[in-house]
Amino acid sequence: MTLLEVINGAREVLKDKLSPTRTFPDDSSSFFTDSEMTDWFNWAQIEVQGILMQTHENWFTTSTSISLVANQENYSIPTDCLKISRLEDVTGGVDDPIEIFPIGLNDKDSYYKPYDSYNTTVRNYAIHGNKLLFRPIPKNSYASGIKLYYSKIVDTLTSASSCSTIPNQYHELIMWGVVENGLIKQEANAEAMATVLGRRNRLVKQLMDTGELRQVQCARRVKVKKQWR
Repeated sequence: MTLLEVINGAREVLKDKLSPTRTFPDDSSSFFTDSEMTDWFNWAQIEVQGILMQTHENWFTTSTSISLVANQENYSIPTDCLKISRLEDVTGGVDDPIEIFPIGLNDKDSYYKPYDSYNTTVRNYAIHGNKLLFRPIPKNSYASGIKLYYSKIVDTLTSASSCSTIPNQYHELIMWGVVENGLIKQEANAEAMATVLGRRNRLVKQLMDTGELRQVQCARRVKVKKQWR
């Protein structure tokens, strides 16, 4: 569903319909403007992404390359990075990647000395603010020497014809998020709010049921239940 289709669906529920062929954004409505509903859309899709992330099914995983610079230890994390999944040293070739393992910032000098003659490639990384800190510190420059896999935050939408990177089957959940914000603005009664929240909760449960194990042929997983004392 496009941004406009989701907003029009929310308008149907809120009984504030506008022409589907209008120039977007149309802020002439006496109560809900397209601009504010676009904001609600973007808030809702971020919330849905957070729920989908809990299924651990790599819905938003992408990758990028990082070029190594001799004697440089800090490298910027992509601005659209939500969560890091994996880092690989590919200085030996993309067909022979070596996994780079995370360490705590306090351990950055406990694993490898920066100029240890034996360690010539990156083996560990720590997160330091919006930077990746590599150990050992690279001795040589190497274009695209590191491959970073990460979950990318959903794009903020403004164009009527644009579509969210949330899978299409979950766009209805975004729509109900828009409706919820509309009811809050309307100061709707408790019954109306309960109806919308009940619908959203059912869709969230459906998402959690269908979002997991989307790959049938996959490794077995064991869920460990924590015991709190």
